[in-house]
Order: sequence, then C-alpha cells, then structure tokens
Amino acid sequence: MSRTWLSVITALGIVATSITIFLVRRSALGPEIAGPLGWQVTVVVEGTLQTTHASVSVYRPLDFRRQHITEERFHSSKELREPVQVKRSGPRKRTWRRQQDTGQAAPFRLEYSFVCSRQGPTAAMERVTAAIDAAPAAGTYLKPTPSIQVDDQQIHRAARDKAPDELPPREQVKALWEFVAALAEPSTPESQSALACLRAGGGRALGKARLLTALCRSRGVPTRLITGLVLADGVHRELHSWAEAWVDQQWLPMDPGRGYFGQESFPENYLAFRLGAGPVVAGRGAELHFSFAVKGPDAQADAEGAFAPSAAKNFWRKLSFYSLHVSEQRVVEFLLLLPLGALIVSVARTLIGIRTFGIFAPALIGLAFLDLSALPWALPIFLLTVLVGWGIRHGLERYSLLQVPRVSVMITFIVIFLLAMILIANNFGVTTTRYVSLFPLVILTFMVERFWTIEAEDSTAESFKTLLGTIIVAILVSFGLGPPVVRTWMFRYPETLGAVLAALFLLGRYTGYRLTELYRFEDLIREQPTSGSTS
Repeated sequence: MSRTWLSVITALGIVATSITIFLVRRSALGPEIAGPLGWQVTVVVEGTLQTTHASVSVYRPLDFRRQHITEERFHSSKELREPVQVKRSGPRKRTWRRQQDTGQAAPFRLEYSFVCSRQGPTAAMERVTAAIDAAPAAGTYLKPTPSIQVDDQQIHRAARDKAPDELPPREQVKALWEFVAALAEPSTPESQSALACLRAGGGRALGKARLLTALCRSRGVPTRLITGLVLADGVHRELHSWAEAWVDQQWLPMDPGRGYFGQESFPENYLAFRLGAGPVVAGRGAELHFSFAVKGPDAQADAEGAFAPSAAKNFWRKLSFYSLHVSEQRVVEFLLLLPLGALIVSVARTLIGIRTFGIFAPALIGLAFLDLSALPWALPIFLLTVLVGWGIRHGLERYSLLQVPRVSVMITFIVIFLLAMILIANNFGVTTTRYVSLFPLVILTFMVERFWTIEAEDSTAESFKTLLGTIIVAILVSFGLGPPVVRTWMFRYPETLGAVLAALFLLGRYTGYRLTELYRFEDLIREQPTSGSTS
C-alpha cells in the first residue's frame, strides 16, 4: 500500500470515528449537545463616563449548587477597555475602565450575557458550593448594618413577640417569615430598610428580605441576604432579594416577598447573583442605568423533572467542556482553536506557498489577534517590537553569547522596550496594555532569532519577505477564527478536530504546484501553441 493511500484511509478512519462519537453524544444528550439548556440572560448597561478614571463593574452570578453558569460573553463599546484576566478568587465580577480621556463625557454601552441551567453540580461547582454553604464562623451574619438594624429596640420587640424563646430555631424562623410575608407591599419603592419596613407595616421584596434578616439575627440565627433574579421571559426584569437562615446545619431559603419557605417549596427559576444586598452593576465616575433581558429555555428540553437522566447522559455530561470552571473553559477554547490555526497556516504554506517563521508562530499571533478591533493598534506594535528586537539581536552578535543566555537577554530587552512603550503611550493618553498583553514573549523572541538567521543565511530582503508572509498568514488566522460562531462551534462539537486532523493528513501528501509557483513559472507551465500542422 502506498503512503498516499495509507494517509487517505487514515483520514477516512479519523472522520468516521469523529462522526460516530458525535452521533453517540447526540443520542445521549439530545439538544444538550449544543450546551446546557437553560435561561439566556443579558445584562445591558448604558450611560456616560464622566471622569478620566471612570469604570463600570458587573457582578457575575454564582456558579454553585445546581445553578450552572455557561456561555458567558462580554461586549463593550470602544470607550471601555475590557479586563484581560478574570480573577478566580474574590467577588465574581468584571470591571471595564475608560479607554482614554478625551476631556469630555463619553457615552458607552456594554453587554454581559450568559446561560443559567439547572443540573447536577460539576466538580468545580461542588467546590464553590462547599465554600459558600459552609457553616458560618462565630458572629458572622449576626451583626447590624445601616439597612439591617438588628440592635434597634423595635426590631428586638417584634422578634421576641413573633418568635418566643420556647420555639426551636426552625419554628422561630418560620414564624418570623410568616409575619413578614403577611405585611403589605406598597405601590412606591419606599421602606427598603428593615426598620422602615417594620414601621410602615410593609415594603417591597428588598425591604421585606432585610426585615426578615434583621428579625432572625435578633433571635441569634445567622441570616444572609441574596440578590438575584426570578427568571421569566421578558426584556425588563427587575432584581429580586430573599434571605437564607442557618438552621439545622444548612442554609434555609426564605422569600417573604413571594411567599416561599424552605428548599422544598422554592422554584427552580431563582438566579443568585451575589450574597448580600450590594449592587449587581456599579459605576465609579459614571452615570449609568441597566436592564435585564431573559429568554426561557428551549422547548425541546427533555422532561427530566419526571425521569432521572440516564447513565449515558450523566457520563457525557461529565465529559462535556461545559462542566469546567469558566476560566478553564476559556483555556479550552484557545486550545481547540490552535489546530484550526495550524491548518490555516499549513494551507497557506503548502497550497499557496507563503513563507512564514515556522507554523506555530503565525498561528499563535493570529490567535492573539482574535479581537479584530485590536488589529489597527496591535499589528503596528507587534511589527515595531520585532524590528527593535532584530536591531538588538544585531548588537548582541559581537558578544558571541551562548544560545540560552542570548535568548534570555533578548527576552529581557524586549520586556524593557514594551515597558518603555507603555509609559510613553500613557503620556499621550493612549492605553497600550490591552494590546501588549496579547503578545507571547517567547514567540516574539523566537521570531527575532528566525529573522536574524534567515538574514544571515539568505538575505535581508528574504527575511523581510518572510516577516511579511508571517503577518499575512496571522491576519488570515485572525479573520478565520475571529467570528464567535467558530469558537462556539468548536466548544460545542470538539469532534470537529477529527476533520481538521484528516485534512492535515491529506494535505501532508500533497505534491502539486503551489499557487505562487504557478504564478512564478507561468511561462514555463503554459502549453506552447504549435506553429503549424504536418498533415
């Protein structure tokens, strides 16, 4: 068997295996193969940036218990600079800062969307749940706050009257909940503090949740507020608040505003954004308003309320990338795109004939430019860095350093240059850290080394030609992989890697002309016309 047929058969086998895995997953998961079915929530924030250092923060919902948050997406107007990294510790939030100061107020708009589904907790969710639902430390969730006046005498008297000492803690909490749930709800959003709600004889959901929290804490029961949403179809959903009390070694949910008490009675459409009554959207030096749009789960969802999921479904759920922590999901997205980038580079080099600095250099640079709006700034910065590194490499040649120390020196000089560029740009009101952080320093150093090597072996013109080819292919990778639909498709259907692998096997056996060779040798390849007949 020839090597070409061996490659063809191997490619067909890989494609067949990928299709089989897809069909098995589709049979077990059903519509869930495209991601957990759930509520699609979009937070839209609009307003005006007033000061130079204005910022806007959006708190992300908790990924714990059976509340699973997936497919998080962020989009902001050009006036805001998105953060590069997401911290895994501390509050789950994203903060946008003003891109640059124009000396006047600037309007802005940002969107944060995600999908909230209900399912068995993943390993990451279980770790978060264990931390959040752990027994409270001594004295925690018992102290007063400006809106939860635990130490007020009226609060004390009401708590003792409605929940006397002879009742066990759970019965005390239930009696207090019944008292608060029976209070009236005013037509105006007043009486939002615990004491104001008690004095007014009623309040909205936030006021009632604070009053219930104050009464329970007055009775010595640790109680905390939860801020979130009650999920229902609509474009202008409002925030909702409820409370949880530590009773019988677990957190007992209570919603006096809607009349729910205990886990068994709580509906599945409660979405917890954060613990406490703090803001979900906050701004510093900015005037803003926000709204929530909610779209219900797909009608194709299977009826798991009546039937437990099958063992096959549970197996494939555990192997799904959606079971990972959000930060791991972003890493997986990058890894899934890398083979696609390598395929684009292989096509450009094998079929078109564009010379590049290796395979992974243009692929990684293209992945760094996935945010196409960054290209006008990031590309010149990248080229300037490579050219400066090339000049430094020429300067180091006279020292005849060993390779490893020389590469380390190069990395150090490139870092110094990037730091200097950040400081200079900052003095002109241009924020460059968003683009500088995209460049892998190792790849930059490798390209400088390759640039110098090609120059030494061939010519300066050839090295610049290869640099231009690398930039062209990197841009092709950016445009090919930049659309969000590509990332979403690869994340949902990783079996596509089988098709990529098969294409690379077939491409590896290509021995025909490259497009650039057809152009260069057009005169030789074109068939010469005959001068006459010999009949």
